[in-house]
Parts: sequence; C-alpha cells; structure tokens
Amino acid sequence: MSPPCHRKAIRSEIARYAERFREQQAAGLAKTLPGYGIEADTLSPIVLSVLLTSVSVVLVMEQALGMSLGHAEAIELVERYLSELEAFTSPSEAAPGVPRGLPRTGSSSGRR
Repeated sequence: MSPPCHRKAIRSEIARYAERFREQQAAGLAKTLPGYGIEADTLSPIVLSVLLTSVSVVLVMEQALGMSLGHAEAIELVERYLSELEAFTSPSEAAPGVPRGLPRTGSSSGRR
C-alpha cells in the first residue's frame, strides 16, 4: 500500500493537470464560440467546459453502476446541440427567431 503522502502528491498532480486542461479548453472555446454566435455572456466558456466534462463523467460513473435512465436523452440533447452548431458557420446563418447558440426545441435536423 502506498504511503498517504504519495497519494496526496498524485492527487495534487492530477488536479493541477485537470485545472490546466480546463483553462486551455475554456480558452479554445472562448475563441471558437463567438464564430457560432455564442457570446460569453450567453454561455461562459468555463461553464461550458465544466458542463461538458460533468456530463461525460457522470454518464460513465452511472453506467459503471448499471444505471442508464436519462442517458440516451442527455446524449441526444448534446448531439442535437452540436448538429445545430455544425449546421451554420457564422451567426448570420442561424435560423431566424432562434436565439443564437441555443438548440431549437423540436428540431428537425434529421438526427434523433
């Protein structure tokens, strides 16, 4: 068994790396999202980074426990949102009347 101080050092290094990764991910999102018409006051890049990470981690943890309720719906929502973003390359191409950067409800994007 490893001494407790060794585990703390590893935990500390993992946390440091994860924080650094999140900072880089948020910086990338901050550069990318405005091109899709999503401004930081609508959806903060750091918040999106936390949400994306959280959803994937929770789904994996719950699957390991044998849980699946709501998983397909959560995945479908993320896929629909990504499809909406991929459907246009600039804010001017967003559908009229749809808040830029937000998924449409009842979207008929063909991916369900």
